[in-house]
Amino acid sequence: MEVKERVVKKATFRIGPNDEHILDIKRKFSITWTWKWEFMLDGKKIGEVP
Repeated sequence: MEVKERVVKKATFRIGPNDEHILDIKRKFSITWTWKWEFMLDGKKIGEVP
């Protein structure tokens, strides 16, 4: 998936062959005083990156 715009704080995308799933990308402040990106698919957390 390629995002053509910059994600600043939160973005929501419809994904899948028939757009049946919702992918949320959200920026969060972590315990270690850094920003991290959290990925949620249909309301379930599927991962995060620093």
